[in-house]
Amino acid sequence: MLREPVKPPGGLTRRDVLRAAAAAGTAAFVGRSTAFAPVPPLVESPPTSRPATAPAERPWWLAAQPRRSRVAEITSGEVFRQGGIDSAVLRRMLDAGLAAAVGLPTAAAAWRQVLGPAQRILLKFNHVGGLVIGTNEALAQAMVASLTEAGYAAERLVLAEVPSPTTSAAGARRPVPGWGGGLPLGEATEEIAAAFLEADAVVSIGQLKTHGLAGMSGVMKNLAYGIIRRPGRYHANACSPFVGQIIGHPDVSRRLRLCVLSALRVLVRGGPEAFEEDLYQSRTLLVGVDPVAVDVVGLDHLLFARRKMGETEGVRVPHLAAAAAAGVGRGDPLDIERVAVADPGQVMG
Repeated sequence: MLREPVKPPGGLTRRDVLRAAAAAGTAAFVGRSTAFAPVPPLVESPPTSRPATAPAERPWWLAAQPRRSRVAEITSGEVFRQGGIDSAVLRRMLDAGLAAAVGLPTAAAAWRQVLGPAQRILLKFNHVGGLVIGTNEALAQAMVASLTEAGYAAERLVLAEVPSPTTSAAGARRPVPGWGGGLPLGEATEEIAAAFLEADAVVSIGQLKTHGLAGMSGVMKNLAYGIIRRPGRYHANACSPFVGQIIGHPDVSRRLRLCVLSALRVLVRGGPEAFEEDLYQSRTLLVGVDPVAVDVVGLDHLLFARRKMGETEGVRVPHLAAAAAAGVGRGDPLDIERVAVADPGQVMG
């Protein structure tokens, strides 16, 4: 149980353009979110990275689960029906996974434990490839329903990188525009999205996928590169150690309260943009409070999905190893408690 109180040009297809951009090292700027970047980031020389170092403040999730970081894994063969997502199944998957990850009997109790009295809660999704992967809207709806049932009114929720109609239908809020603050990265200082700075608590909802520059995108990269103003400057060395430096910074770690990694449909090659033929239907959600541990388990699921799709090569994710080495979270499988959660509806049936 958690114990710390929460404070394209003519003749070219879209695919041609995206792959050419990735080959040129500019994929970071393709399809960049407008939720946190109303002004396109400038292309500048990347800063010099520094070796991974321990955060100035030990992330709260290491004290909250002092022995091992818990990651709940819940899979349901019923979540996809007739080509779409069964919202009732997805909701019970989310609730069961959340309760198991936090170690409490209900999702409502788990939400209250991790969010406490938060008045502005930012739910940060990943829109890049989202239309093809096709799970963000259903997951956003499930998250809002679960949170409101736990006592967090919809107007307290800010949905980032989901379509505006979904946000409006849920009664939630869109992110405020603008930038502020300052976060040191290598030799530079980056502004942070105002929507993040105004949040009392943040949930990172990533999509499990390969990434042409970072190796893998999970809950850490989803949040880290979604809240800084110029993410394109920090893709050298497969985003290492920048992702961990951002997540481990006290201004970020204090707000990050939960991580949900969607492996419902996994992108097994290419990325960050998605194409239908590159997706594997894994039907799984991963939930935890330690972002490093969640991404470590996510990498295992990604490698399994790749093998199922005939991809036998490994995936190099330096930013994940750097974050673990710096003490941002736990990266050794022996230090991670993987909890397999049965779909309650299937058990009852």
